[in-house]
Amino acid sequence: RMFIGLLFVYASYDKIIEPLSFVSAIKNYQLLPDLFIPFIASTLPFIEFISGALIILNIKTRENGIIIFSLLLIFLILISVTLIRGININCGCFGGIDDEMIGFKTILREIVFILFSLPLILKKR
Repeated sequence: RMFIGLLFVYASYDKIIEPLSFVSAIKNYQLLPDLFIPFIASTLPFIEFISGALIILNIKTRENGIIIFSLLLIFLILISVTLIRGININCGCFGGIDDEMIGFKTILREIVFILFSLPLILKKR
């Protein structure tokens, strides 16, 4: 629980303080209309931060686990589709903090994160 919570709080940090960099990272995936990108770039980091913080605080853990699991699944799909399309870009996963290019390692990392998030959503009420 703590690992996933801290991971999402950490991942949100640079995206919140450098929103224009995050806009650019989203655009690089070439999957969304430009019209939606500013909205996603301005809301997603706060969703990551709030869900991560609530998981750390053990508040609505299952509900926030579902949000995080869903985000991780979406990220995995977006990264995979981008790789299949042959687009070589920076992940943007942790804002400007990392400069990792997407690849097999990124997909593996997302799968590991998904596995870590499973206990959150399988937790009994």
